[in-house]
This record gives sequence, C-alpha cells and structure tokens, in this order.
Amino acid sequence: MFRLKNFLAKKVVYANGKKIGTVIDIAINFSEKKVIGFAIKGINLFGKKNKLVLIEDFIYFDECLIVKKVTDTRYLAFSSIKGMEVIDIQGNIIGIVEDILFDDKFIIKGLIISPGILRKISVGKGVLLINDIIIGDNNVLYYGKNNIKFSILRHSISGVHYYE
Repeated sequence: MFRLKNFLAKKVVYANGKKIGTVIDIAINFSEKKVIGFAIKGINLFGKKNKLVLIEDFIYFDECLIVKKVTDTRYLAFSSIKGMEVIDIQGNIIGIVEDILFDDKFIIKGLIISPGILRKISVGKGVLLINDIIIGDNNVLYYGKNNIKFSILRHSISGVHYYE
C-alpha cells in the first residue's frame, strides 16, 4: 500500500535523464476509484509550470519517477479534498481527511482521517474504505457502519543496540 506522502517531493525525470520537476500532488478519479497521475512542479524558461504525469506514462518509480511524457490535462487533485471534514449520516464530525491509500495498481483503497490534533495524539488515526464514502463540495460523507476505531501504532527502532 502506498500513501501520497510516499511520493511527495520525489524527482521526476524523462527516460533520457532530463529532470522535469518534483511531485507536489496526486490526480484522482473517485468515480473509477483510481489514481490518474501525479502533479509535478517544474521549471521552464518562462517561470514555474505545473504539469501532470499520467500513470500509463510511468516507466519506473522508486527513488525517482522515470516517465515517457507529461501532459497539461487537469484532474481532481487530492489537495482539494485534504482537510475536508468527514461527517457521518447523523451529521456528526468524525474527523478531517489527512491522506489517501492506494495499492500498487493505483486503485484507491481508502482515506486516512484524523480526529483532531489532541485526539490524534491520544487515539490515533482512522482509515475509511473508499466504498463507504461520498465526496461532496464542502465535506466527505461517511455512510458505512459507525464502528471506526482510531489507533496508534507504535514503531520500534530496528538495528539499535542498547549498551549499559
């Protein structure tokens, strides 16, 4: 599974090595539940220019994205959804959209929501499946079962040796 933050600020280059820019956002299609491409911020002779790299134009991605071509096509950007309030059917605010989850075939699996700054520290974040949400103009409607459980996953530091 990938998140938007796995791709932010990655370099984007053509197959011949020419640098295009860096990833700044993700282009999505919620009706098809797919990631369409990545918005990149590049520099040309006339100043800054934002472009889009479609998924089908990817050659390889790891430390940087190697692509065939870029386009000027416009799609819904995740940044326009990020920060929206998530409400349930009763009108209760569940949280705020923070990130997006998608698989290696770039199919959207869900949205990561945060219940707020203080509650995020104490109870963690939650994941809403894409099949249980509707994106509106001002907020996201969650119509799934109301059994969202926020959790904090503790990470251990691997490779650390403790000395006394």
